[in-house]
Amino acid sequence: MLFAVGFVLAAFAWVTGSLRAPAIMHGTYNAVMLGPSILFAFTGVPA
Repeated sequence: MLFAVGFVLAAFAWVTGSLRAPAIMHGTYNAVMLGPSILFAFTGVPA
């Protein structure tokens, strides 16, 4: 899974010639993956 995400981010960097889009995508991916953990930590409700 991580290889696929890295490959897609690298492809976006190569196509756009900039790291802006992959950086935003990486941050979004991290927020989506971390969100349920934070929700559980504060509410005790499993995601």
